[in-house]
Amino acid sequence: MSDLIKTIKSVVWPRRCMFCDGETFENTLFTCDRCRDSLPYVNGKICSKCGRARSECTCSSTTLYYDKAAAPFYFEGGVKKCIHALKFKGKTQFAEPLSEYMLRTFREQYGDEAFDFITCVPLHPEDLKLRGYNQSRLLAEYISQKTEIPFNDGILNKIYRTEKQSGTSPIERFGNVLGAFEVTKGIDLSGMSILLIDDIETTGSTLSECGKMLFLAGADKVCCLSAAVTKLKKKGRS
Repeated sequence: MSDLIKTIKSVVWPRRCMFCDGETFENTLFTCDRCRDSLPYVNGKICSKCGRARSECTCSSTTLYYDKAAAPFYFEGGVKKCIHALKFKGKTQFAEPLSEYMLRTFREQYGDEAFDFITCVPLHPEDLKLRGYNQSRLLAEYISQKTEIPFNDGILNKIYRTEKQSGTSPIERFGNVLGAFEVTKGIDLSGMSILLIDDIETTGSTLSECGKMLFLAGADKVCCLSAAVTKLKKKGRS
């Protein structure tokens, strides 16, 4: 009977694909068959530092204050639309299925790592009040639940509001977030291994600044996991 009810519900109220808004029926990842086969997955030989395919890596000349980064997708097409909807349009229901894709990458890239806890890139209190939620926290909470790695949201704080990162150069992005984060006073992270969650990795500036603060508080290892990573233009590439 329960299967019959599910079938009826799927016909009367079909789920919508979070990438193209097409019907998905019983697909629990909110992904239609067409999108599932054509999403911009990060594939091939991957740079362990920035999480991009090695052919897309731009991090060799940049100092990044974390040990490793990974993401299931490139930030383009339907993935870009989906993350924008989660981030700016209140589509918080997308956080769980997005985290499932992140979990696949987590198991592939961090399966042998033993993390003490998971944390996320914080929002400034005023931005959190305006948006009503932190999309990175939603992703981190789901990943914590599925991996049973404790989630700790009281570690990092954003102490001043920053300009929007979109449309700025890599150098401007690093300068924009310089000193924007701190670890809660009195917290000792000596010897700890931390998984840091964010929605999008662009230049790595935000993750790097957060990682720097975690290392200054004593962390032994900081690894990053995002829902998507951007493809950056290389010199000489049109």
